[in-house]
Amino acid sequence: MRKLFLIHSDCELIIDYLKNDLITEGYFYEELVFERGFKGLLEFVKYSDRIHNSNLLICQSISFKLIVMLIINILVKPRRVVFIIPPSVKHSVKNIVFKIEKYLFKTLTTLMRFINIKQLLVFTTPYERILLENIIRKTRFTYYPTYFAEKPCVSEFVDSEKLTILFFVKEPFELHLVSETISILEEISLKPLVLINYLNKYFFECIDDYRVVCIHQYDYDELIKYSTIIITKTPSPESNSIILKSILYGKPIITSFENGLAIYYRDVDFINIQSSWSSELIVNTILKILSSIDELKKKSLSLNIDILNNSFGKYVIKEFLEE
Repeated sequence: MRKLFLIHSDCELIIDYLKNDLITEGYFYEELVFERGFKGLLEFVKYSDRIHNSNLLICQSISFKLIVMLIINILVKPRRVVFIIPPSVKHSVKNIVFKIEKYLFKTLTTLMRFINIKQLLVFTTPYERILLENIIRKTRFTYYPTYFAEKPCVSEFVDSEKLTILFFVKEPFELHLVSETISILEEISLKPLVLINYLNKYFFECIDDYRVVCIHQYDYDELIKYSTIIITKTPSPESNSIILKSILYGKPIITSFENGLAIYYRDVDFINIQSSWSSELIVNTILKILSSIDELKKKSLSLNIDILNNSFGKYVIKEFLEE
């Protein structure tokens, strides 16, 4: 069997799909899951002496952590490196820190090519590919979607008995946005049941309101199925999965351009992309959805979406590792 070092942080959903493909192709892997902060980097430093002249797969957002990992790679010289770039809140073109990190990533990957470390960039949504357009011109890359629909149509539609708005929260700053949105809805005499599901295992805080229910659940199919409107702002592997599940249950979803699956399915009537976020804009979009909710229910019955396939991406990764 062939061996691969698998190193990742906040990539569990993507890595779970990849593991199945690696095992199918006859690989066995040694895995290191990064913790947050410098403790994770220290673990990688201890680990680094074992990756010389080996195959390495890293799933990590463009960040300071990845830059440090690249520097270590240059020093220890693995044979090949597969970089999986997951959806992340850090990937913002408006963020000056990200622009610096992106420039450093480009510089260090160029240096890695110069010292003959082979590289493959892997994207799971179109957004990351657009984001790194100036880097992939000189680097091999492929698309490996990890969000699949078994059927191209709505699998099951359940009409909510009560107006229910389901917020998926990844970062602490989103909670204030949710609270303001609820206040404005109350001002216009709209009092839905609000569910807040946390996607961040390091953060859990609730709003003090009897109509708000806070939960921390990773299997969110049932939550989506019985909700009226879904809202997920911050990009992550989980939020892209939520977009697809919302489409397949015929539920309108409010999301952002940075969630790359929203770009791919932007022509689906259920997708509402917010170019900017404020409580007022969210309420306006909610009202717009509610005004056409019966029409959206009818359209869900005739939905026919493209089904993503990762066969080609899997083939490219396999060929790269076996060169």
